[in-house]
Amino acid sequence: MLARERALEMALAEAGKHVHEQGGANTGPRVKEYQAATSLGGTGWAWCDAFCDFCFAEAGRPLEELKRSAGVELSYELAKAKGWVVSSPARGDLVCFQWDSGPLDHIGFVLQPMPDGSIKTVEGNTSAMPGEGFGQGEGDGVYVKIRPRKVCAAFVRVPGDVADPQPAPGYDDWAKWVQGGRKGKRPAVPAKVPVDWWAKLGEHLHPKPEVEAPHTAHEPVPAHA
Repeated sequence: MLARERALEMALAEAGKHVHEQGGANTGPRVKEYQAATSLGGTGWAWCDAFCDFCFAEAGRPLEELKRSAGVELSYELAKAKGWVVSSPARGDLVCFQWDSGPLDHIGFVLQPMPDGSIKTVEGNTSAMPGEGFGQGEGDGVYVKIRPRKVCAAFVRVPGDVADPQPAPGYDDWAKWVQGGRKGKRPAVPAKVPVDWWAKLGEHLHPKPEVEAPHTAHEPVPAHA
């Protein structure tokens, strides 16, 4: 499967866990794991880019080409040099935000381009509230958001594929039981069903069409769109 699709699944799983900071700003058990996925180390610093690094690392595709940077501007510049910057967003792309002018401010994942031009996203180090100001890049958790197109300054498409996730033993029995209306005895599977199982079942029941946006991976856009 596409590495960016798998990384997006990881991001959605983190949002589903309602991950948030604990013990102070820009820190906490899970936030420290995000930060450890970068080349910076330590804790206590803005972690939106670290969240993206973590998700790609968990997907089996560490962003070594971007030096596992914890800085949005550096990640963008390295991606641009690699020809990864694209003009039209697609599911799984990274989206770089700019609230007004100057360096890029924030980064997250594209979940879905919306018909009105806005972008549905999954982001770390943001807030649950809507908005487009600086506070949106210094929030307390991982959230699914809707962003206006005007603050989406650049899109980065990470290339590559990773192996499809393999559900743990017991998935097939559980999937048959769910599709059969949960009739009869529940299979001997974990009480808390793994996220991968739901994702795999969803793909089986509602396969995603193989549709790409009409652009190439060599259409750079300026950092200050």
